[in-house]
Amino acid sequence: MKLYSTIFVAMTLAFGQGAANAQSAFGQLGICYELATTPNEKYACMGLAVEVCRAVDSETDIVVCVSEEAGVWMQIVDKTFQAGLKRAEVIETLDADNLQGATPWTNSLTRYYEQLIALRNQKCAIESSPEESAGRPELGLSTCQMRENAQMAIRLYLAIEDME
Repeated sequence: MKLYSTIFVAMTLAFGQGAANAQSAFGQLGICYELATTPNEKYACMGLAVEVCRAVDSETDIVVCVSEEAGVWMQIVDKTFQAGLKRAEVIETLDADNLQGATPWTNSLTRYYEQLIALRNQKCAIESSPEESAGRPELGLSTCQMRENAQMAIRLYLAIEDME
């Protein structure tokens, strides 16, 4: 819990210093994710930037805060995916003799990434419909993307950790 408290304070200070430092506050989300050592700790980072965004400027539409955090989570997804591809290439190179017709890790990881993106898009299309989003489809979409991007990052992290 100390990790999150420290990061929350740092993010609040960065937001409090003005819009120029807002990006660094959202960058703290990436730091929280990197410092977390378990999937649950990583997932607990979700929403920190939104909380800070709203705490510092309650006039900011929550959609702006949630959309920004969803974007940061997608950057984490992409960074995790790229790191996974590099790891897969190393494993494939070192273990080329044992692959013997098996699907290479890079292909499997790429397919998994694409499936996660498709699943997120389908879920968020439903959640942003007027019937499901209480009349604020943009908030439904942003909230769904934030949650699904966070889950994607963790799923990719776990898949990459399982590579041998």
